[in-house]
Amino acid sequence: MRIPEQSAEQVAARLEAGEELTILDCREGFELRLASISPPVLHVPLGMMEDHADELPLHKPVVVMCHHGVRSMHGAAILIQAGLTQVCSMSGGIDRWSLKVDLTVPRY
Repeated sequence: MRIPEQSAEQVAARLEAGEELTILDCREGFELRLASISPPVLHVPLGMMEDHADELPLHKPVVVMCHHGVRSMHGAAILIQAGLTQVCSMSGGIDRWSLKVDLTVPRY
């Protein structure tokens, strides 16, 4: 299965354009406390993704993010298999976000 990806810059541009996106952060809680993006995100750790997939909108855009983009690919695959139709993974994760979009977001 091919998982769609968008860079942090592409996701930021979509948000700036006013697109209503659900940003789903699949990192662990301690990682979210170290660094997070604005606007606020929905936090569902990857290990709990299957249990919470039915709480997400089936036909609305969902961007899954993590630290570098590996876990978000797995999370996006879980959501696609659960029937969500507009899911992508944010390539580069919050690390790329902190380098290319918002330099105030701490790197770790």
